[in-house]
Amino acid sequence: MTLLLLACTAADPDNPADSGLVEADADTDADTDTDTDTDVEPVDCLPDFGMASGAQWVYSWRNSSRTGNYIVDAIGFSADDQTATLRAESAWSDAGGAATFTGTKDTHYWCDAQGLYVTGFSYSYSGQTSGNAYSGDYSVAYDEPALLVPLVIAEGGSWITTFVGTKTEDGYDSDIDSTSTSEVMATGVVWSGGHASSEIKITDDATGNFTTFWWGDGVGLVADISVQLVSYSE
Repeated sequence: MTLLLLACTAADPDNPADSGLVEADADTDADTDTDTDTDVEPVDCLPDFGMASGAQWVYSWRNSSRTGNYIVDAIGFSADDQTATLRAESAWSDAGGAATFTGTKDTHYWCDAQGLYVTGFSYSYSGQTSGNAYSGDYSVAYDEPALLVPLVIAEGGSWITTFVGTKTEDGYDSDIDSTSTSEVMATGVVWSGGHASSEIKITDDATGNFTTFWWGDGVGLVADISVQLVSYSE
């Protein structure tokens, strides 16, 4: 699973859908003759996660037998709603050329003062292994935004994420209902690209399966078990 950034990169198979986004400016004023504005201004949180209009992340595969690209682009961005859509395009072949793969994943994000959430994604892929071709596509929509990382990440911290929604594949819908627990194992981990990051372990509460990713303030996904950040630009 490639968290991707955010794009994925946090429990790939069933990571975030339809987010009931809160209103950016909900009026809390009482209807009195003397009107004192107590509206709360929306939080400008996307930059804390490296998300900006035109942002791009270029990754290399950590598996030395793979050659190819993993590139993520911000294809949708709204500072007003604090939403972003990141497109991850991956392509690789193994050293002998017996296996090839291409995939495109559009993941939708939203943030608030608490953290960064995934609201849904769509994924299409194709490839071949030992001459046998395969392909597919599906989409996932969550009933409520699913927390990926909090705004403030502290060593020893942890959080629980609930994934409830619908997966649509081949014209059929299936329910998603799972929880995962994320734990911050270390902070200040510096990768070869010079990006300081926090090491986060995410565990599926039902199966006990887990994966690890590294997240950097102001840049997003620095690495996971599959890829490592080479460059980030806005």
